Amino acid sequence: MEQQASIIADYFLLTVHGPSYWHKELGKAVNLKGDPNKEILLHYRSALSKFPQECERMKKK
Repeated sequence: MEQQASIIADYFLLTVHGPSYWHKELGKAVNLKGDPNKEILLHYRSALSKFPQECERMKKK
């Protein structure tokens, strides 16, 4: 759950404040590990689209 919250927070900063702020905050407010690229927004959207299914799967355990 903590990792999911971090992904949501990073996505929020990217979409609200834009890519230049997001890149400036890497390692500070942004928790991404690895190399960011131009398609990072698509990667976040893909990851976020899987959250509801993952939450339902975890509830059943």
